[in-house]
Amino acid sequence: PYPLSDNAVYSLFKDVEGGIWAATYFGGLSYYHPRLSVFKKYFPNSASDAISGNAVREICKDEYGDLWVGTEDAGLNKIEKTPGKITSFRSAPKKGALSSDSVHGLLAQGKELWVGTFERGLDILDIKTGKVIRHYGAESSSSGLKTNFINVLYKTKSKIIYAGTERGLYANDPVADRFRLTEGLPGDCYVTTLLEDHEETLWVGTVRNGVFFKER
Repeated sequence: PYPLSDNAVYSLFKDVEGGIWAATYFGGLSYYHPRLSVFKKYFPNSASDAISGNAVREICKDEYGDLWVGTEDAGLNKIEKTPGKITSFRSAPKKGALSSDSVHGLLAQGKELWVGTFERGLDILDIKTGKVIRHYGAESSSSGLKTNFINVLYKTKSKIIYAGTERGLYANDPVADRFRLTEGLPGDCYVTTLLEDHEETLWVGTVRNGVFFKER
């Protein structure tokens, strides 16, 4: 009853106190700190520290010190730094709600949270209000996106925001308020992970096409 909640770990996040958050596939969220001898678990139940879903995909921290937890099966969760209150955000057919409960990419950008979804495009959430204030998707030609499958979001040291999708890598153009496809990758490139190294080279991990890199 005291170890990691699941063996399939999607991602890891280290907080400022040295604690490790493990996002698991259908095992919820597990937290471990060296001062503790057991894992603290977050599951969807009736407890006050429950999260909305079991399949936890992404974790990120905003500028206020709060954690955002994206799930594939039940939307988004906010864990406040103090007093640890958890708020859930689900999709709904109303203005300001998430487009989908299947969250695959998260990026805290100032007072906004960028939420990449599976099949429903990219939502921009106002962190203070918890409302979606913008949306980018393939249904709108002005967005520049040719797909609604947003797998990963990443911001480089030079402040370029990338969206990895199932049909290539897109870079955000903040002046034109749209996304532009990054050249040099196969047209059917299924991007799953992004990482920038100390030389500011961007590494692009894919499902079928191996690893690509884009130099500064």
